[in-house]
Amino acid sequence: MVNALRKHLAMREGLRMDRPGLVPSAVLVPIVLGPGGPSVLYTKRSEHLNQHRGQISFPGGKWSPEDGTLLSTALRESHEEVGLDPRDIEVLGELDEVWTPTGFTIRPYVGLVQGPYPYRVNPHEIDRLIEVPWGRLPHAEAFGCEIKMVNGEPLELCHFTVNDDLIWGATARITRNLMRLLARVDGEIA
Repeated sequence: MVNALRKHLAMREGLRMDRPGLVPSAVLVPIVLGPGGPSVLYTKRSEHLNQHRGQISFPGGKWSPEDGTLLSTALRESHEEVGLDPRDIEVLGELDEVWTPTGFTIRPYVGLVQGPYPYRVNPHEIDRLIEVPWGRLPHAEAFGCEIKMVNGEPLELCHFTVNDDLIWGATARITRNLMRLLARVDGEIA
């Protein structure tokens, strides 16, 4: 699965959004290769943040001019939030961008991390880490989704639950996009 994903992401560029007025941001979708198999790393954001407080997300944040690129943003924020050293991440490629009703476009980058990893969680930004084993993630068609009108535009709102954690919004859409990509990769391998 990992080698197929590596090959497939290296050959594609994620779809880009042309949405003037939205703040560019980036996240890392960390796939942790641990002794029990791969898992996906999520964060539960601190309750005292201004944006998206208490939500489950991927490590990341808004682009800063000093970053230069959105990939640099994803790596910088992952280091600041959970202590992932950029040298320990094999960036495989990017998924399609998504937008949020709160005014952001998000470019997701998929990266491999060897686990177990010595995370250093920033308690000002992150309440806790959530590693979801690969087999616990829902298939793309199993997500709960509905279309809502946001500022006169349709937006697909998706969600899924792992244990007692509700993962919804852009994070669920990014996860679903990853699962759709993997279903295509598996179809090509079979």
